[in-house]
Amino acid sequence: CVASGATELQTARDSAVAAVLPNGQVLIAGGYNVNGFLASAELFNPASDTFTALPASGNSELQTARNGAIAAELPNGQVLIAGGYSYNVFDPDYTSVLRSAELFNPASDTFKALAASGSTELQTARESAVAAVLANGQVLIAGGDSARNSALRSAELFNPASDTFKPLPASGAT
Repeated sequence: CVASGATELQTARDSAVAAVLPNGQVLIAGGYNVNGFLASAELFNPASDTFTALPASGNSELQTARNGAIAAELPNGQVLIAGGYSYNVFDPDYTSVLRSAELFNPASDTFKALAASGSTELQTARESAVAAVLANGQVLIAGGDSARNSALRSAELFNPASDTFKPLPASGAT
């Protein structure tokens, strides 16, 4: 699954995340291929139309391999990557759906996992959700799936000032 040239993805990926970085490059991370769930990442440079793989070790790859996650470009230039699923997508109980989150720092091309407890992880495990950065800098994360054939109506907000998630009330218009 490794490319022969720089004008194509260096690793084949299904359901990866992508985010435009402040320098105009595009981060592409995670996903799935015949080798399993991916933690690797690469950068696309639109000036040269080329892809460059980040080193596949340590902090230069996702701290958790994930497929079907969300990615959101934060006002400070970092990228939030959260949720998705890992390990066994065919798990009948969907216990592999993730609540974890991490941040990509484009200044150092590194990933840092947020603490996996309390408000620093998704309040609901979700994969295939949507995310949008709001005018106030927070990230709205909505919908997705948390169990087999169990689409979610819930939503939550990520606050980049505190690196915390807060669920929206599950009633009325929210």
